[in-house]
Amino acid sequence: MRSTAAVTLDRRGFLVATVLAGTAGAVPFLAAEPEPIRLTLTTETGGTGLRYRVLLENPASAPAPVRSVQVFALGERQPLLASFDIDPDAPRAEMSGPLDLGREQNVMALVRLDDGTMLHARSHVSAASG
Repeated sequence: MRSTAAVTLDRRGFLVATVLAGTAGAVPFLAAEPEPIRLTLTTETGGTGLRYRVLLENPASAPAPVRSVQVFALGERQPLLASFDIDPDAPRAEMSGPLDLGREQNVMALVRLDDGTMLHARSHVSAASG
């Protein structure tokens, strides 16, 4: 007798899985190395709260030029925080924005290269740190 394991996803998990699979396909995403990306999350002083920061070193000299960057808060109802198109001739790319998190969760940057390859970086963030 053959047994199968059932996987259940909540709406948020299904949405994130759909975005990731639809954007890149599962195989290139899982095989990609996150080397050219550095995702840094910092707490700003002066009461501005928690912010994300995505830094791409040499986006034009990666295995293929960087085409776009998406930032997701994986524990939110609408996980997409931001989406950026990158100039292929830029020597460096840096994006930042506010994080308004309701709870502790993972924040992920997803980078799409010109050849369709996906790279990612992930960081665990506490909502209390802002």
